[in-house]
Amino acid sequence: MEHDTAAVPPSPLVPGDTVAVLGAGPMLSLMLPRIRRSGFLVRLHHAAPGRPEGPPEPGTTLCATPREAAEGARAVLAVVNGDAASRSVWLAADGALAGTRPGIPAVECSPLSDGWTADWAGACRERALAPVDAPVTASTPRAADGTPIVFAGGSAAAVEAARPLLAGFTEQVFRLGPTGSGGRFRQVDDLLAGSVLVALGEAFATAERLGLDLARALDVLSESGRTGGPAPAGDRAVRAHRADISRLLARMAKDLGYTGAVRSGNLRILGGDKNGRASRKHPGGGPVNRPGATVLPLPARRLSGRNPDGR
Repeated sequence: MEHDTAAVPPSPLVPGDTVAVLGAGPMLSLMLPRIRRSGFLVRLHHAAPGRPEGPPEPGTTLCATPREAAEGARAVLAVVNGDAASRSVWLAADGALAGTRPGIPAVECSPLSDGWTADWAGACRERALAPVDAPVTASTPRAADGTPIVFAGGSAAAVEAARPLLAGFTEQVFRLGPTGSGGRFRQVDDLLAGSVLVALGEAFATAERLGLDLARALDVLSESGRTGGPAPAGDRAVRAHRADISRLLARMAKDLGYTGAVRSGNLRILGGDKNGRASRKHPGGGPVNRPGATVLPLPARRLSGRNPDGR
């Protein structure tokens, strides 16, 4: 059931419009230059301590609070880490909703729980805003290339109004339905991508147990279209690729556990902390893996005749 009809229908963003951006972290730092190159003027609030010092980039105004950033903006976009940070930048006394004008898109690209997404969307609608949850699925290299994918939830009018902004730092924007649909589909996408990564990690482990040259095995798997991407060259690259698999799976487990998509207590992922345990806390304050989650680390034995440290 659609609940996203705005009291004031949003008009599409166009280059030259001013947008408020609230956030922190490496993804945001890669997105900002592309937003500016798309022709938007940015009012930026860094939502974490230790924000960069020095003069802002041309086309960017640094703002002390989310409210200041939102004042006069034609859209507000947040890229933070979890429910607590999102609640702070939107609903605090100096949050963005205190400074927005009616009829503009409010865009959330952060990993959020279903419950908070619903609360946030309701707060936006109370202020006659057009909420769009738009989680970004991408690795850092894809973000640097401007090729992430966005799964958007919101009214058709809201998503179309926000599309010119989202298109500046993404390859594709898919509307899945009303607000909340984007985050829920992100869970589906993570489960599918995670299953592929688990299979690839198991393939590495099996190849190593069988005494195969992992660099050559990865080349063959890649050239035959089994890995979903080009293979790096050399032993260091193989280890880096395996570490990347572990990081991606850990992030997926974190997001899925936080949003409630993973409810089983026997989730197995590749990677973990130095004690071989999956992390149990989400940076945004919510639970990550359910009790009993275990970790299946990739082997770290000699690769192609060299020690794991490459010597």
